[in-house]
Amino acid sequence: MDWQGKEKRRFPRAAFPCKIAVGYPLHWLVAHTENISIGGVSVMLEEKLNAFTPVNLDIFLGKDRIIKCQGVVSWVKEKINPVEKNVVLYDVGIKFTVMSEDDMEYVNRLVVAFDDQEKKSDKVEGG
Repeated sequence: MDWQGKEKRRFPRAAFPCKIAVGYPLHWLVAHTENISIGGVSVMLEEKLNAFTPVNLDIFLGKDRIIKCQGVVSWVKEKINPVEKNVVLYDVGIKFTVMSEDDMEYVNRLVVAFDDQEKKSDKVEGG
């Protein structure tokens, strides 16, 4: 049976690729986000992190906007790198645990702006 339902999420997300630094007890990893919401972020890493690992995050949302916050790894999915077939990547979901109110509002505005832009784009494509 083919499942046609929508993915259920607690918070709306924006497919917003930006630079992110993920720090955990051993060292820092630099990567790019897959998507972001006020609840968390999805990031593709070359190194596996275990679920429930606490992390520090620096999220670079533009020239002048760096969000420094904390999170915890919620889930990890192993994926094969589509370009280099013998390289494994890790799609990692990180739940925000500590973030300033100002930064939360900024991320929320970003998600809403991307959602509005996507809806306008859908209208143009759909005619």
